[in-house]
Amino acid sequence: MDINQIFKLKELIRMLNSGRTFSSISKELDLPRSTLYDWSRKCQKAHLNYVDLREMTDEEIYQRLFCDRRLPKEVFIPDWEEIIPEAEKSSNSLRGLYQKYKDKAPEGIPILSPSSFYREYKKLRKSVSVETKELCISNSYIPGEI
Repeated sequence: MDINQIFKLKELIRMLNSGRTFSSISKELDLPRSTLYDWSRKCQKAHLNYVDLREMTDEEIYQRLFCDRRLPKEVFIPDWEEIIPEAEKSSNSLRGLYQKYKDKAPEGIPILSPSSFYREYKKLRKSVSVETKELCISNSYIPGEI
């Protein structure tokens, strides 16, 4: 969720408080009604109103409303610092990396489903440390170069 969406979330709650309908808000914010319903339900479930949202930072709002992704509480977490640079090598596929992740998982500890693995990979690949990215870039082979 980006800053623009957090702004739209705050606007949604403000407009609902002023008596606007989901249809009119949907047109004004250029968002589907289903998204607006979902955001509204999340705010209601978290007992957040417009005043609360205004006083919170964007990061606090994100953590409070959108970080309850459906991952099990106790799950074997992949070593993303290792997986993400490996995924950038052309010889590795995400399916193969998922299999390596499964093979490394200790017996009896649940693992991520393939879709959860791919979703988390997609979210985290941009946040890998600079050192890891530099290492990966400096060790990249460009065809035709020696």
